Amino acid sequence: MRSRLVFRPLFTAGIVALGLLAVPRAARADGFVTPFVGINFGGATNTNLTNAIDDNSRVNYGVSFGWMGAGIFGAEGDLAYAPRFFAPGANIGRTNVFTAMGNVIIGIPFGGQSGGGIRPYVVGGVGLLRTNVATSLQALALDRNSFGWDAGVGVNGYFSDHFGIRGDVRYFRDFSVSDVNTAIGVAIGQGRLDFWRGSIGFVVRY
Repeated sequence: MRSRLVFRPLFTAGIVALGLLAVPRAARADGFVTPFVGINFGGATNTNLTNAIDDNSRVNYGVSFGWMGAGIFGAEGDLAYAPRFFAPGANIGRTNVFTAMGNVIIGIPFGGQSGGGIRPYVVGGVGLLRTNVATSLQALALDRNSFGWDAGVGVNGYFSDHFGIRGDVRYFRDFSVSDVNTAIGVAIGQGRLDFWRGSIGFVVRY
């Protein structure tokens, strides 16, 4: 009789434990930081200002940071810098483009929000496109801040709870008309400034 009295609490505890294991874990938020490097291509990338010389450098680098809530929806800040965006020309030195975007992310965490797995996603938002042009003509001011948007797709591949890699392709476009100076034939991306960015990065998840 005593052995039965001891067995019943143990049996009940075992059933409760199994029940707790069977209950799905609550979705949690996870943050991430992703330093990356990539290339710009298409659109106005490396277009000539005037009498351009050959310059094939299209490298960009930057960092993305943000969080994903419930594993599907999230927000991201994305900062990137391209030190040689336009090709140089007469009286025009190197030019660069800096982007600072605030984005919304929608992704699906295959494999869950911990351990190994992959998370394909779509991303898009709005922010700043800053163009800086080095020129020897003091009267010519081509530096500009403009409002623009970006949209793209990518995938995060995780090796563990905290580390992984990211592949990402995005399109950037300026809302406003680009600067044109007909006096010396300098045109920055006739019409609107637009380009693609492909990148690969190292993901730290926390």
